[in-house]
Amino acid sequence: MAESRLNVVVQTRGERELQRLGTSATAAERAVALSPNGADAYCQLGFALFMSDRPKEATKFIKAAISLNPFPRSYYYEILGNVYLAIEKNDMALGAFKKAVQIEYKDVWAHLGLAATYSILGREKEAIESAEEVLKLNPNLSIQNLEKVDPNKSRNTKNRYYGALRKLGLPE
Repeated sequence: MAESRLNVVVQTRGERELQRLGTSATAAERAVALSPNGADAYCQLGFALFMSDRPKEATKFIKAAISLNPFPRSYYYEILGNVYLAIEKNDMALGAFKKAVQIEYKDVWAHLGLAATYSILGREKEAIESAEEVLKLNPNLSIQNLEKVDPNKSRNTKNRYYGALRKLGLPE
């Protein structure tokens, strides 16, 4: 039960869902306690820690989730990529986002992460190609709408990420 509720948080990324669960990190810690071999519980805990501006702590839980799940979903790697971006391990972020896209090509969040990472790395051609792919997958995408539903508490992480996407000319 706890895993499925927390899975909704990861998939929807809505602030209301995080608030409804109380403190998401606490709820995710309970899920890990209830399911110590449950990869999704570890992934949700990593996600909750990342959203709570604790990306260094998040890394070990996302990696644990990947090692526990023989077939991790793309969002495991997408979250790992965002965690790596937050701690400025940009090359590692790039690898994680590429893996997410390899698992699920239509994962728009993974393509956004690729675009932002390429932009941060100064790889303009690849950044623009990734941004174009984002708009193919979601032509109605807007940075302002993304920011509205982004529950991440780190202003610095958000500024860096959305700044990189704005440099690419994605719609406001």
